[in-house]
Amino acid sequence: MLSSLAHLHSLGIVHRDLKPENAFLDENGNTKTADFGLSQKMASKSYLRSAGTAVYAPSEAHMQNKMIFASDIWVLAVIIIEMLSGVHPYAGRTQLETIENIKKGKMVVPLPDYIQGELKEMLLNMLNLLKI
Repeated sequence: MLSSLAHLHSLGIVHRDLKPENAFLDENGNTKTADFGLSQKMASKSYLRSAGTAVYAPSEAHMQNKMIFASDIWVLAVIIIEMLSGVHPYAGRTQLETIENIKKGKMVVPLPDYIQGELKEMLLNMLNLLKI
């Protein structure tokens, strides 16, 4: 997925709808990204209007109705954490509670102990990229 994102971003395109359902494995075990229906070129604006699946949209998508390249990176971190732990890191009892946790930046499910070192640092940096 990271290669797909790097290629999209090099073309000035934000995916805007990354989620586990849009990631597939090919016959060689390589991850492929799908569903580019909401993808959009950044053009002259510094942001795009929010789109996509609410529980896989970062806080600025909910609070400011905007997405940037870093939005895709944030979602990728959420997907990786969910793949490694089996749980969405901002999971609430309801979709609305999950969205509220995202808006507050409240990671309610801590990273498992087996996510350590550079991987842990990278994921936390990806989640905090929007705050820089």
